[in-house]
Amino acid sequence: MKYCTHCGKELDDDAVVCSGCGCPIDGAQNVAMEDTSNKGLYSVLSFLFPIVGLVLFLVWNNSKPTVAKSCGICALASSIIGVVINIIYFVFVLSAM
Repeated sequence: MKYCTHCGKELDDDAVVCSGCGCPIDGAQNVAMEDTSNKGLYSVLSFLFPIVGLVLFLVWNNSKPTVAKSCGICALASSIIGVVINIIYFVFVLSAM
């Protein structure tokens, strides 16, 4: 099987351009599709423990880019939400004292 190097869609053997993204096929490779079976579990883990998400993002960035991106986004979202909650706490609770 051949897959597009840009979008990952499966290609016909005689295709000249990818039917998914329209990119030329000269560099089509026989690559295995990425295993994303536990993507949700890793995303939740990354949200609850952002440092784990960062580590998973850095470790899997080349081997599992889809799962790595999901872990990184969840870790970033968790960190931003934590900062916003702390700001709200300091503004409302500490200003009332």
